[in-house]
Amino acid sequence: MSCFSKIFSATPEFNSIRSDVERGSFPFGILGLPPAPKAFLIHSFCEEFNQKAVVIVPDEAFAQKLANDLTVFGTDAAVYPARDFNFQEVQASSSEYEQKRIGALSRFTDGRSKVLIASAEAAMQYTVPPE
Repeated sequence: MSCFSKIFSATPEFNSIRSDVERGSFPFGILGLPPAPKAFLIHSFCEEFNQKAVVIVPDEAFAQKLANDLTVFGTDAAVYPARDFNFQEVQASSSEYEQKRIGALSRFTDGRSKVLIASAEAAMQYTVPPE
């Protein structure tokens, strides 16, 4: 555990959230924090409990910012992008978004990433089953 995580884990706020996690009170929201402190909180909890986390954020710009901040703290995070819909007739289409979505899920399920970050839109969209 980093020295910052040790200091942070002694605060009443951290201990309040820790007790919720230990009781299994999921899901829960942490509102009002800017991206960097939110990233530090997620990093600290992943480190404290040696667990992975799925984080739902308002939009993809916030998801990317949070992933970058988590990387600074030493936690690998995968961003699960929303599917790109095209309602016009096209000659060819790219499967780039599906590949990114499956890649993010793969990194998370096989343990390469400790955190999976998705916008609310992306979290609501179906993807292929793990099989």
